[in-house]
Amino acid sequence: MEVITAEGIKGHTRVLSSDDFEGRGPSSPGEEKTVAYLSEQFEAA
Repeated sequence: MEVITAEGIKGHTRVLSSDDFEGRGPSSPGEEKTVAYLSEQFEAA
């Protein structure tokens, strides 16, 4: 079982808040990128 750390949370926050995710608004390309990122993270866990 993987341990949740402050550094891990900071890392995910940096990724999701980056300009690459284009604001993550509903029905936007940023939302699609966010869903893909989160799906990948859950599958890897």
